[in-house]
Amino acid sequence: MSNASSQFDVLDDPLYMRTAFYGAFSARMFGDGVILNRTKLGMGLPVPLIMERSFESYIQPDVAVADIEKLALRAGVHLSMGYLLDQMIKEKRAEVRGFENWARKSKLNLGLGDV
Repeated sequence: MSNASSQFDVLDDPLYMRTAFYGAFSARMFGDGVILNRTKLGMGLPVPLIMERSFESYIQPDVAVADIEKLALRAGVHLSMGYLLDQMIKEKRAEVRGFENWARKSKLNLGLGDV
């Protein structure tokens, strides 16, 4: 939960909980997806290409599950920070001149639009 006594903690509880949920959920789905695709690869089943590169060029078959979980947690942290920044901009709590426009028009936009 958000600790109101901290001078650095300015998130209200609902926003904090949504941010934490999306980070944790994404980390779990990312980790499970990597393990599932690695298992499919080991069984000789097709796995999706990632930006026109094979799955195994990113995740070698001998990568430990603990390392996959570390990657998943890092991905979850990045996703939750992106979610938080998006929410802060939408609520006009964080106004960074030109940032929102840049993010929407940049090459980092994966074509997902407003999800």
